[in-house]
Amino acid sequence: MLNKKIISIVLGIMCMALTIGICVQIRTVTNSNSTVSQNYEENNLRAEVLKYKERYDNQYKLLEAAEEKLEKARQNSTKNNEDLEKKEEEIKQGNKLIGLAEVKGPRSYSNTKR
Repeated sequence: MLNKKIISIVLGIMCMALTIGICVQIRTVTNSNSTVSQNYEENNLRAEVLKYKERYDNQYKLLEAAEEKLEKARQNSTKNNEDLEKKEEEIKQGNKLIGLAEVKGPRSYSNTKR
């Protein structure tokens, strides 16, 4: 009878130790998988961002080339006509005012309040 109690206690302790070991392994595997999956998702997002940035850069280059062509065409068409030159200057000034053209040169503070 004493033998059966000792065997039952030893088996109970072994079962408890195995259960704890399995739980520790499951938590370890779960945590490592989440880290790996997060890194995988982050890498995929980085790849997507780089892909869209490359597309944007390519389209921007095409836009710049088209704007240069348009500017050359405008200059050629207004070359010998004074009225058209005035209209072209008005268009440029309007584009600067509404923000469609890049304004270069020294900054003037005469129109701003201090």
